[in-house]
Amino acid sequence: MNLEKELRKENNKKDKLLTKENDRLLTDIIVYLHSGNLCEYDIEIIRKELLGMALEAQVRNDDLRNVVGENYKTFCDELMKSGRQKTKYEKALEWSYILVSGIGILFLYEFISAGILVGIKTGWNNLTLEMPVSWGFALSTACCVPAAFMIFYFISRNSFDMNLWKYKILFGCLVGFSFAAILLIRIFMGKMLLCTVNVIYPLILIAALYVLVKILETRHTNYLAQTHKYCS
Repeated sequence: MNLEKELRKENNKKDKLLTKENDRLLTDIIVYLHSGNLCEYDIEIIRKELLGMALEAQVRNDDLRNVVGENYKTFCDELMKSGRQKTKYEKALEWSYILVSGIGILFLYEFISAGILVGIKTGWNNLTLEMPVSWGFALSTACCVPAAFMIFYFISRNSFDMNLWKYKILFGCLVGFSFAAILLIRIFMGKMLLCTVNVIYPLILIAALYVLVKILETRHTNYLAQTHKYCS
């Protein structure tokens, strides 16, 4: 059992009781906290405490913003200083999960889309498990992960300002540039063959790595949950 998931489910139930204003502010706070180095379990603990504060404020016909103050970033920075920081091991697990999941999804999409293309062009009886891997796919996949990270970091770091036009334009430029760069790689290098693989072997490897990462992640999360009371 993953104790972090259980805590998140509990928080999600309480989250439904919030007013629209409190829910928006709490979401912005949690998103901003992800821009720091706090471990994920401690973020959920902070979320639980903030939910309690918000619900208590609602009973008094008050808002969460009056409880945390007007300077949201300063409030969040103090929270980030007080929580436990991610270890190198936790960061490695996080990046492993992102890489394995991202590569797995993109590889599966490439295989399905290539299979549909072959079926349309030559007939569905010609479908095969052999998949050509182009340089365009390999390099665009390598670009997708850092691009996604940059977009996520931009949103989390500026969560309180995303309603301003300045940040909407910057966000649009960042997404547009990332999409255009990846698209150009696919267009100009999509026909440059790197290798041909039987999809069974990469899928088995990706699935095995995913299960391994999830097992290690659950064990580490449960360790953080069990040691939280001793560190608080």
